[in-house]
Amino acid sequence: MHRILLIDDESGVLSALSRVLKLSPLVVRGEDLRPRIDAFTSPIEAVARASTTTYDLVISDFRMPEMDGVAVLRRMRELQPDCARVILSGYTDLNGLIAAINEARIDRFIAKP
Repeated sequence: MHRILLIDDESGVLSALSRVLKLSPLVVRGEDLRPRIDAFTSPIEAVARASTTTYDLVISDFRMPEMDGVAVLRRMRELQPDCARVILSGYTDLNGLIAAINEARIDRFIAKP
């Protein structure tokens, strides 16, 4: 089973992401490959959970009040270097996003609609 950590200060975004990630249940040779998803509106709580739980993928919003997504993903890189890191943003500051992607070694960027 794969574990995914979702972080966004908007609970509606978390619900939508969770639904999309769970849409296609996948069973291979009798093994359930559907992801186990932990979702947090608080990046501080999410990072605390990541210190005790191993994740395969983390998807974090870019701008949040408690801690920005770059800081979250930088910390995830320190805690779990093999975890894939994706940043999600509705903002179009490309220079800021490029710098963030390079700084935290983020694997992918997803634009919010």
